[in-house]
Amino acid sequence: MPSITLATFGPVVVLCTMIAASTSCGRAGRSSDADNPDTPLRQALQSAGQPSFVTSDKEGARLWKQTRAFYEKRGMTPPG
Repeated sequence: MPSITLATFGPVVVLCTMIAASTSCGRAGRSSDADNPDTPLRQALQSAGQPSFVTSDKEGARLWKQTRAFYEKRGMTPPG
């Protein structure tokens, strides 16, 4: 019976490691909406009211309206 050495078993270990690493790396690009850092911004922009950080005076309403218009022109994508 032939003995199993590192020379015969080594390539199998390397191949399995490469497969495991490549499948886990592939998941990084497919994040869900919950993991997307733009999700809170999109939700705030698409909500009916103003977020709590916007002042409740006329100036706050004007600035929030401008902010929403800016992002609507950009397709709701943040600058960058």
